[in-house]
Amino acid sequence: MDVVTEVDLTKENPIKTGGYISLELSAILAAVCEVNEVNVFNVKGKRRFRNLVTARREYCYLACKLTQLTERNPLGKSLSVIGSEVNISYCDVLYHKKIVLNWFKIKGYKMEEKFNEIINLLKL
Repeated sequence: MDVVTEVDLTKENPIKTGGYISLELSAILAAVCEVNEVNVFNVKGKRRFRNLVTARREYCYLACKLTQLTERNPLGKSLSVIGSEVNISYCDVLYHKKIVLNWFKIKGYKMEEKFNEIINLLKL
């Protein structure tokens, strides 16, 4: 998913620039909240209800996967910027990303279907 060849250029969607995509973090957060049926305001808060923490974790994973600053993606966002969208530090972003990667190893979880639904909302 590093390089995208075709992208819809409608509002709140990724913009293709030089073979890379530029996504708004707020769009990723809104899509995650819609799929998890939680309020964006609550996800940005400090409450630790299970559904809110799950939404934060999924947001961190997707934001890192789709927009993280790397050599291959010079338009990406740093971990601090990704975390500031939901009021957490960069080390919390790394921790949430690690937890979600472990979820993919569990057979009972249907994480791929859920993330595909979120990505379809983003129209990638």
